[in-house]
Amino acid sequence: MHDTTVANHRNLADDILWGVDGPNGIAAFLGISARRCYYLIESGAIPVNKLGHRTIVGSRSELRRLFGRAAAGRST
Repeated sequence: MHDTTVANHRNLADDILWGVDGPNGIAAFLGISARRCYYLIESGAIPVNKLGHRTIVGSRSELRRLFGRAAAGRST
């Protein structure tokens, strides 16, 4: 695999948030409770995709774009 391709895959993997709960979940990234996060997902305010039984969000960068400064400072 070309070095650039490997770097792009690594960057994409670092950008994806898996799940709502947990230290690397969507709720922790946004600094909100899991309950609030599930509500925002159900109401369509947070764009997510389902992959089997797991919920993934498009990317940290997408959340930063949607929620602005509130998420911009968080890097977890």
